[in-house]
Amino acid sequence: MSWDFVIGTDHPDGSRYTVYWNVSSGVGSWVLEQIYEGVTDEELKAELRPFVEGRYGYIPLGAFGEPQLEQIVAVILGPLSNAARREWPPDEDPFALADHIEELIADTRDWLEAVNAHRRAEGRAELRPSPGPAPDRTA
Repeated sequence: MSWDFVIGTDHPDGSRYTVYWNVSSGVGSWVLEQIYEGVTDEELKAELRPFVEGRYGYIPLGAFGEPQLEQIVAVILGPLSNAARREWPPDEDPFALADHIEELIADTRDWLEAVNAHRRAEGRAELRPSPGPAPDRTA
């Protein structure tokens, strides 16, 4: 069974930056579990729980608020690669599952760079992936 993982942002000027990652449902569910375990915001965990438990085949991460998205992206760009290599060591990974996860990581990194370039051009604050609760930007 196929599984789609989508990270996307829309902007009023019509620009769109989106990552579409398609893998088997087992790998997709594993990634979602890693994200769930890696975020620290309890509200975000509560929002992710139904996706993890239901093994949903489509996760529109752009539906989460920016502080939550920053935590999700921090897990993808941070501990996910090492976790994948532990789960599927090269000599025990005939389907190159860890490499598929590396594709998600690379695509997410490219997505973040594109979004932040657009934000800088507009004079807006960049997304700053952080494993902990988002900083208070109102001060």
